[in-house]
Amino acid sequence: MGSRRILLLLVGAGIVGTMLMAPAMASAGIEWTKEKNPITTTQTLKIQGAFKTQGEYGGVECNAEADLKLVPGKTGQVTSFQPSGCQTFGFIKSELGCSVVSGKSEKLPWALTNTGTSGAVAANTKIHLLTNPGCILYGYEITAASLTFVPNNAAEFQSLQVNGKVETSAGTSTMTATFTPATAGYGLVALGSGVWIEKLKPITTNKQISISGDLRISNDEGGGFQCGKVSMEATLYPGYLGGEVTSMSFAECVTVGALNNIFGCGIENLQASLPWQLLPTATGRIPIPDLAITGTLTGGGCALGAGYQYWANGSVIADIDNKLAFSKLSFGEAYVQTPAGWSRLKSNSGLGVTPAATYGIG
Repeated sequence: MGSRRILLLLVGAGIVGTMLMAPAMASAGIEWTKEKNPITTTQTLKIQGAFKTQGEYGGVECNAEADLKLVPGKTGQVTSFQPSGCQTFGFIKSELGCSVVSGKSEKLPWALTNTGTSGAVAANTKIHLLTNPGCILYGYEITAASLTFVPNNAAEFQSLQVNGKVETSAGTSTMTATFTPATAGYGLVALGSGVWIEKLKPITTNKQISISGDLRISNDEGGGFQCGKVSMEATLYPGYLGGEVTSMSFAECVTVGALNNIFGCGIENLQASLPWQLLPTATGRIPIPDLAITGTLTGGGCALGAGYQYWANGSVIADIDNKLAFSKLSFGEAYVQTPAGWSRLKSNSGLGVTPAATYGIG
């Protein structure tokens, strides 16, 4: 019946294992970063792009420039947000005859909070667009309790996306936007409470590690898949920036349980959606948020139907066998959610780290 795309969102795959934590040297939390280091002085970051609102009666499209004031830690402000070149469309243009003459933002500065990998939230936003005298709307206002600027890469973003609901003079609308930072290197990340150590000393430069082993994701009802050989490469960053899984490969993969013996499906082309963030904690455990893996279901007898998506999502914590110098990591009772219910994420023999017994967490 052809191949089907299978989507598995697995939070916390065993990639993390090879890192050890060193004694905490500063408080952990969420930080603005520049070139992957927490900022120590207030920074001003200019962004530019465009936004669009669209509702039942049309909307507007505008260019925009903004200034973000980033304060060390996780707070800041949107100190300016200037719309320009606005064009109306839909009912408010064709039937109400509205056009935009000029625009400005109100209630500035907007409070800005870094929430880590999920983005930066601007609170109590308001944009006022002055319309032509004949427009029955007497101006087009856009307000929202909050707008979230989501980075394409939290550790060092090249763009910020906005996609949310706003209230406008023409009713509730969807707002979409894309902004590009004028200066590269900024990030907004959640930091771990531990730092990587090498031979009991905190690392001062980026370190590369390799992790390999087997991996299985399945439950008793719906089955799942397993791979006999999984290999990962990860980068460990100095300080509290954690690390990233940068590459992952799968071999000797087969379906198991109902996915195999009832639905008749095979699986191939497994790929990881990288990078995955690693956040070591002072306890010696390593949470891995928002992991994603995709694959393809195959087999002429596969009875799941064209386009069927198999997914799993959740959040997993990797445990290491020795906090100060680990050689393996495991997942213990780690579960992810799938269409067949909660499935266990497991490595039968543990995931080995190379070089073993070198890195730890402090």
